[in-house]
Amino acid sequence: MLRTLYSESFTVSREVVVAFGSVQGNGTNPPTIPTTTFSATSSLSFMSATNNFVSSTAGDITRTSAGIYTVKFKDTIPVVFDISVNVWGTSGMWSQDTDYNPTTRVLTFNTRNAGGTLTDITTAEFVKFTITGSLAVE
Repeated sequence: MLRTLYSESFTVSREVVVAFGSVQGNGTNPPTIPTTTFSATSSLSFMSATNNFVSSTAGDITRTSAGIYTVKFKDTIPVVFDISVNVWGTSGMWSQDTDYNPTTRVLTFNTRNAGGTLTDITTAEFVKFTITGSLAVE
């Protein structure tokens, strides 16, 4: 095993957090919060309300235009290391995050079809978020 004099580069603060979120497509309307009913056969759509970091307050999930959305998170993570945005479904769609504002807790993301064109997600597709960050601002 290699050792380095810079051991602090291998330590992780105890304040590191990981949060998860999910929205369900709704065509030309803003996405919705998916079902909270557990399924023993598929976790495609399931996201318990307790674990879903996406706000369920009316107006906190928006559709700006075809394939462009914003979601507001329930709380803030002061330092965000990464936000992964993935489309779950069978159509070949993909997604990317384009901006996150830690003050307003709003993430802007888009969804694209397999050819790369901005496309709305349907009710058969779900966007899953994994937010990794730190509570400590140092």
